[in-house]
Amino acid sequence: MRAKDGRHYLARLHLYRSLEDRVDGVVVTLLHVTELKQAEEALRVRDRMLRLAERAADAGFWDIDRVTRCFRLSEEYQRLIGLESATTEISVDEWLTRVHAADRERASALLERAFAGDELDLRVRMVDPCRGDRWLWHTGRLEDEDGPARRLSGIAIDVTCRRSTEAALLVSEERFRSALKTAPVIILNQDRDLRYTWGYGFGAEMDVVGKTDAALFAPEEAEVFRRFKAEVIDSGVGAAMDLSLSFGGVRRMYEVTADLIVEEGTAVGVTCTAVDVTASRTAELALRDADRRKDEFLATLAHELRNPLAPIRAALDIQKLAGDDRELIARTWEKMDRQLVQIVRLVDDLMDVGRITSGRIPLRLEVFPISSAVEAAVESTRPLFERLERQLVADVRHEEVLLHADHARVTQVITNLLQNAAKFTRTGGRVDLVVRALPLEGRVEIRVRDDGVGIDAEMLPLVFDLYAQSPTTLDRAHGGLGIGLSLVKRLVELHGGTVIGRSAGRGRGAEFVVSLPWTGRVSAPSHPLASVVPGRDALSRRMLIVDDNPDVTDMLAEVLRLVGHEASRAHDGASALRLVEEWAPQIVILDIGLPDMDGYETGRRIRATPNGSEIVLIAMTGWDGASLADDPGQRVFDHYLTKPADLMELRRLVQTARPRS
Repeated sequence: MRAKDGRHYLARLHLYRSLEDRVDGVVVTLLHVTELKQAEEALRVRDRMLRLAERAADAGFWDIDRVTRCFRLSEEYQRLIGLESATTEISVDEWLTRVHAADRERASALLERAFAGDELDLRVRMVDPCRGDRWLWHTGRLEDEDGPARRLSGIAIDVTCRRSTEAALLVSEERFRSALKTAPVIILNQDRDLRYTWGYGFGAEMDVVGKTDAALFAPEEAEVFRRFKAEVIDSGVGAAMDLSLSFGGVRRMYEVTADLIVEEGTAVGVTCTAVDVTASRTAELALRDADRRKDEFLATLAHELRNPLAPIRAALDIQKLAGDDRELIARTWEKMDRQLVQIVRLVDDLMDVGRITSGRIPLRLEVFPISSAVEAAVESTRPLFERLERQLVADVRHEEVLLHADHARVTQVITNLLQNAAKFTRTGGRVDLVVRALPLEGRVEIRVRDDGVGIDAEMLPLVFDLYAQSPTTLDRAHGGLGIGLSLVKRLVELHGGTVIGRSAGRGRGAEFVVSLPWTGRVSAPSHPLASVVPGRDALSRRMLIVDDNPDVTDMLAEVLRLVGHEASRAHDGASALRLVEEWAPQIVILDIGLPDMDGYETGRRIRATPNGSEIVLIAMTGWDGASLADDPGQRVFDHYLTKPADLMELRRLVQTARPRS
């Protein structure tokens, strides 16, 4: 009971009986229990707070009687392991049945060690049929109670979420490390004093802790790297730049990104990622260099095309003004022809480069003596040597060394080397052409050596690159696109051979050595060349010229009439088909790019006419005729010519051409 003053008493009533055992009164005793009541209230408050703490921490209390091996459980612990709330005690054996089978043996062993006096630190999975397996972390120890310790008491915390998070972090870290092992990236962390706290690269952690940049890199590298990171720390803003750094003695180009390491709002250091960009930067430089060379080549091409066009234009003006001066007109014709040959050669070289680069150049293989290719090359370059006042000395031994190759392409290789040597040799200089058979090595060696301007050491590895040109003014003075030697190399390699360039340096001449496979040494007929004499052709043909450019049809028709043929003209496919029906030509020369239907469609329709199978179809186009002829899907024509066609070649073809049927 509680008095008015707030104190608590325990009242006891005792009946008072007489001798006759009759109740005569009541004896009341009061026991002052205020402190006891206060202690009980404190216990209730503490128990309530304990329950709140258990619930907030997702934890529960337990203790085990060391003698009886009986668990005494709090309500929260019962909830954690899925027990009914009325079950306040279970045996250790029953508790073990709720432990996951994989953890049970370990749990029993650790409990026994705890009963022996060790601290208990036990993480086990408890099987809960309703919520699934839960990870509980049990910690506890023996409690002394006025004698030998009898009870093992402790707390269990549900760490399921923590374990899942830890497992996810482990997986994430493993993935991160796996990625770092294969990625060309280095990660470096430093404190504010720029001492390394961690480093990872080349598939493993790096031995950098406590070191500075000065201890890891060359002095100039270390200073640049240090200033870069110091600016990031001072400004508080991340940055990126390309740096050349040496790791393990190997110098590479890295794209370095730096940012602050922030903990609790304070910058405590800087982290850097360095990505190896050596290959990409090298490729970028190569692309820029190729782009620069392409621009130089286009400028050179424009220059080289204008050079022959200027005298051609002047020759046309002279013919308008020459009147009846046939000698002057003849001289201008000769100059125009020479300049036209130069333009054709430039265009042919360009087309050859395109065919070789795309792998579309055909090799027409035959067996022939190397001397015939040498003679053809010498003959074609003789006017150049005479005009430039160079001496050409050819040394070809008398035996007929046979090659199994493309005669025209081998001739082109030798011609390009001779032209190159002539351009880079000074007036009065000498160029030697030497051909040798090397039987033991199974090859033929062609050497072209000059005593000209030579090649600088830094330029020598680039002489076979497409569009590569020497800075010397001789190349500009005598023409060239910088593709001749590239063509030589690619044509030689197509034949299974090799070519190398040598020079002792500027002013000491140069030598190019071509090596080709050799078939052996036998007698062989000379390489025949058909000839067409000036004047009228022996066999007159009816010919139709189809081109959308009237100047082309008019001029070609006039030339063909002058050499004895009948010629008619059409400027589109429809007109050509009408003339084929009305006029019945024997030969049709067709342009590919016609306005209404292309040359292939026109050719197919001509073939479909009653006499179409008897007509010779010749494609004459500004496109790459050789590559068109090799396309099986386009084989409409009997023959292909590339504009501008050589008159002698056209006359020879007209005299000998027959339809495929």
